[in-house]
Amino acid sequence: MIQYFQTPSHKRRFSRVMWITGAVSLFLALLFLAALGGIRSLYTALPGTDAAERWQAEDSAHPFTQLAVYFDSASAIDLNTVYLRRMEITKKLEENAITAPHGASPYIDAFSGETALSVSTERATIYTEATVCGGDFFFFHPQEMIHGSYFSEDDLTAHAVILDEYAAWQLFGASEVTGMDVTIGGQLFRIAGVCKKPTGVPDSITWGETPRIFVNYLGLRMTTGFDRASAYEIVLPNPVENYAVDLLRTQFSVRESSTNAAVSEITTRFSFETLAKQSADFFLRAVRVDRILPPFWENNIRVAETKAIVIAFFASIAGILSLLGAVSFVSLWFWIHPIRIMSVYEFFNDKYEARRMKKWLKKQASPWNAPEKQRS
Repeated sequence: MIQYFQTPSHKRRFSRVMWITGAVSLFLALLFLAALGGIRSLYTALPGTDAAERWQAEDSAHPFTQLAVYFDSASAIDLNTVYLRRMEITKKLEENAITAPHGASPYIDAFSGETALSVSTERATIYTEATVCGGDFFFFHPQEMIHGSYFSEDDLTAHAVILDEYAAWQLFGASEVTGMDVTIGGQLFRIAGVCKKPTGVPDSITWGETPRIFVNYLGLRMTTGFDRASAYEIVLPNPVENYAVDLLRTQFSVRESSTNAAVSEITTRFSFETLAKQSADFFLRAVRVDRILPPFWENNIRVAETKAIVIAFFASIAGILSLLGAVSFVSLWFWIHPIRIMSVYEFFNDKYEARRMKKWLKKQASPWNAPEKQRS
């Protein structure tokens, strides 16, 4: 039991120091929480980084994580490799009794490559940056559509394309061109839709000034023979820590020291723990030892990640100082306000004596206990 004594007069002047310390500690704690919110906003502002959250069902038995593998131009995989890796991943999940509820697929994936393409109409011919995409690409990289819709791997028409608004205006002089055709490699491709060209920083820089299109992987492969996927993305069950990332590294033979390929775990990439670890090697981020040319969305992630690392560094300092301030505040409180630890017997005995004294005083104040002359 704790009993507080009155603050000694010679310690009262330290009360101001104690309260200032407490206020500064609270301010730093709020700053730390605000920094965490800032990191979260950077992460959520990146379209597609929440693929694992959107894919995971409410009754899923395991958590899911979003992963990406990036290859250099010499190590890019082909369509047959993608199909083979899908079969092996499905087999490994079945061996570990990892299934999705209601008989659905236990994972979702996408693959893509970058190339330059000449696109023609009767009105004009332009050169574009092309993202050649397969699988559920737009689940991972949703674009802001002006007109039309996405295409998918299961579409009956493999020869499909999405133009950005810049390409649409150069080719047709308009943006409402869904359903029209463009010619790529002598083959007609149906325009599934037109997407908005990013205008903010860094999105407009990573997107590039050249008109950009998204082409169905199967259609371009049949037309020009293009078969080089430099990015493979997947949402996988992750029943135990590092299960999914280890599975993907094994399937694509990617070691942590590899310079021709790299695996990124998008789901945990912006966690405070991950960012805090990277802050120690912050200045080494400018040194590139691999040969990977990242796609535009990975560059966007890297820019946001760099900002998040800086925020996490200062948040760590604020958190540590806040903790030290809280300890100092508590220490000053107990130093300024002396206490005495009573035994359980003393505590209850004091309570009993206080109650007994209260009853005695009440009894003495009763008129029946007054002298006989006063009662008469």
